[in-house]
Amino acid sequence: MRGLVALSDLYSVYTGARICTMIEGDRGFSFALVDAFDAAYTRYGTAATLPLVAYLPCAVVSVSWFHQLRRRIGLTAPDRFGDGPGWAIGSWLIPVGALWLPYRVALEMWSAATPASADGGVGRARNWPVHLWWRCSSRACSSTGSPPCGSTPPTTSTRSAAPWDSRWPPTSSTW
Repeated sequence: MRGLVALSDLYSVYTGARICTMIEGDRGFSFALVDAFDAAYTRYGTAATLPLVAYLPCAVVSVSWFHQLRRRIGLTAPDRFGDGPGWAIGSWLIPVGALWLPYRVALEMWSAATPASADGGVGRARNWPVHLWWRCSSRACSSTGSPPCGSTPPTTSTRSAAPWDSRWPPTSSTW
């Protein structure tokens, strides 16, 4: 599954780099072929849907692993949790709650898995690994796909008329 995710990411990088090369090539944006841009943006659109197909099974496996981990840690320290093991799944599915509920469940699991202190009391865990995990995963999930190089897809209003274009000489609608 990780291989499929890696391949879809590589394909996305390739299509983005291809469009950047076309835009920032020797003669610039206004001299690129319109058909080449259309084909490149079609590939870029396909590359945008591939990660969804690749990440969806990964998300299902990750959430089920999160639930299994919560259930197993709950067997060893049932008094250390405020909510039941179903919240390990449900926390990801609540629209606004998914911004902090999985983090809270992970913190509870982290502290429940901490070994007891030397005097037999409850051990105190350092929470920085959970904070780091949550920050990295929330940053990765919040990144949005945008056209590469800050460009916009070519449309009829943004295309420039060039001598090889079938719309030469330009009319007022192509400028």
